[in-house]
Amino acid sequence: TLEERLANLGLLVPEFPGPLTLNGTAVQDADGSRIDLKGQGPGQINGQIVGRIAPGFRSADLSIKGTAIAALANGFIAPRAVSGPVSFDLQLKGPLAVSSLTGSASLNDGRLADPSLPFALQAISARANLSGGKAAVSVDASISTGGTVGLQGGIGLSPPFNSDLAVQINGAVLRD
Repeated sequence: TLEERLANLGLLVPEFPGPLTLNGTAVQDADGSRIDLKGQGPGQINGQIVGRIAPGFRSADLSIKGTAIAALANGFIAPRAVSGPVSFDLQLKGPLAVSSLTGSASLNDGRLADPSLPFALQAISARANLSGGKAAVSVDASISTGGTVGLQGGIGLSPPFNSDLAVQINGAVLRD
């Protein structure tokens, strides 16, 4: 039985003070470890990992689901800022490698601002579908000064990170 608590997530992400908790069970048997963990905290962090890890961490069969807010990343991307709800529903089946990860992650009604630019992206709808070590991405957003932008394509999740992306900009006003 696990009951872990970081008293203040604000030590790592100053904008989100408050406790981060991890509760659940990890039971080891001849077939490895059975995991059932739940985490909650500031920034609307709410996640769950359920499944099995093989002996010696050779492989896993895990379900990883949850929600949070994108602003948790702001400390890492400053001076840029992002906001909006994030959700993920992933499966890790096979060796502990990105190529074994499938599922999706999304951002809805997001906003991205960079103080060095005269515009922001708003009403962002972004989705990444993961499979076979690649992410199929689809992003649509409005530009605060007018117009829209879209991004579609695939991104490799392992070196050399091969990607094939198309950007479409419609009616954009990118300057004051």
